[in-house]
Amino acid sequence: MKAEENLENSGKHPGSAAPEQPKELDQLRAKIDALDQLILSHFAARMEVAQKIGEVKREHQLSVHQGERWLAVLESRFHLGQTMGLRPQFIHKLLELVHEESKNRQSPWGEETEAYTI
Repeated sequence: MKAEENLENSGKHPGSAAPEQPKELDQLRAKIDALDQLILSHFAARMEVAQKIGEVKREHQLSVHQGERWLAVLESRFHLGQTMGLRPQFIHKLLELVHEESKNRQSPWGEETEAYTI
């Protein structure tokens, strides 16, 4: 009975074909795909720079975590993101993730080697 209720609630009927997607939806999704590729490319480039920063810090025996610099970056990017219409919670989560990965890249042990799959 549960499976039948789920089908009814989903708007799908057994044996029926999926409704055709509007062409506009496909076009918009293609734009998202292209933007995601750009975002990931920029993140990869950023991580290469973070790794080089780590090398300089090691040469000069500096700590990976530079609290003052992190707070300045956090504040400036937070304000920048808000001017672009991004939600504060999203900005904070994104910056935290980027910062953690940057620190991983800068550490003497390098990036994580553990496999991660979806």
